[in-house]
Amino acid sequence: MRVIIDLNPFPESNLSSSGIFFKSLVKEMAALRSDYSFVYLAQKQLSKIGILPDNVSVHYIDNIFSNWFGNKFLHSYRIKKALKILKGDMVVAADNLIFKDNGIPVCLFLMHSTELLQDTVTGKKFVPARKMFTNAIRKAATVITFSDNDYQRIKLQLPEQGAKIKLLFPLPADMPELKWTDKEIVKVESAGGAEYFLFAGDLHERFNLVTLLKAFSVFKKWQQSNMQLLIAGSKTSTTENFGNQLASYKYRKEVNLIINPSKETLQKLIAGAYALVYPALYDGFPVNILSAMQAGVPVISSSAKVCKEWCGDTIIYPETDDSAGFAKSMQLIYKDERLRSDFIVAAKKHLADKGKDDVAKKCLNFFEETIAK
Repeated sequence: MRVIIDLNPFPESNLSSSGIFFKSLVKEMAALRSDYSFVYLAQKQLSKIGILPDNVSVHYIDNIFSNWFGNKFLHSYRIKKALKILKGDMVVAADNLIFKDNGIPVCLFLMHSTELLQDTVTGKKFVPARKMFTNAIRKAATVITFSDNDYQRIKLQLPEQGAKIKLLFPLPADMPELKWTDKEIVKVESAGGAEYFLFAGDLHERFNLVTLLKAFSVFKKWQQSNMQLLIAGSKTSTTENFGNQLASYKYRKEVNLIINPSKETLQKLIAGAYALVYPALYDGFPVNILSAMQAGVPVISSSAKVCKEWCGDTIIYPETDDSAGFAKSMQLIYKDERLRSDFIVAAKKHLADKGKDDVAKKCLNFFEETIAK
């Protein structure tokens, strides 16, 4: 089997947590089935893809504009041309709602479908995206989602498509838990040797980063400790504005902003943290929360639907989603080591129960079922 993987939604120069997960998943599948070949479709400017398994290759597509119309052109013409050359048995497209029917079965990964399933976006009907969303599902041969909430909503809205919708739990397979000595090294390298709270995710206003800064200010006033705050993630359209706000922040010297960290750096930052703080307004794929739980790091998170679905009661949800609520939870986890330990133990048990199925093996099964139709 030859599987074509569209990497264009995940630029290497600005790789999101969902992109890291998606690429890691492909490498796991390639390792499991050395008799299959996997081909990445990527733009030429994104050539720093790293070391790949022997059965994974890259087919580069000429650069075009990065706007929506340019992207549509890319998938209508450049990718269509590439698929004719590559002659694959299946195309895997993640969060790609404009993939054209090229006579090859498409497996559509929905990693941020929550945002597209909302009835409204900033108070306005988001009809064009919803129409593209439903059309993409109808055209796909297989659809993989990672949220039971989205799974049920898709089946309710498109009942005739229910048989093709698959549900998986996205437990990262390669998240390390650091030894004490390695944690100390991470703290020295990233936080001057001090303990630190960490936010890991896209550097976008939807993650409520200003609220996080306010919560950290309250925490520092209450505790008078040397605790640091690290904010790490991929650059977005609102990152520069956040950087300007951070420049005048009272505790700026105790905040380390890390833009576009590598996968390895992000893993170390998560595994070395005292706690992960995740004040997202909404997020369809908060995989960094699962990484923290896997690494033995407690999580303080907003009560976004996917967070509660994936994590249950094994992470801390502030009483309120404002700065006061997060500050109180940060203080609580800082002052009560037993509570912190209890959440770590509960999270590991939760993941052991939820993550019994191998995600890569299940994806391969879905691919094989689709080709066999």
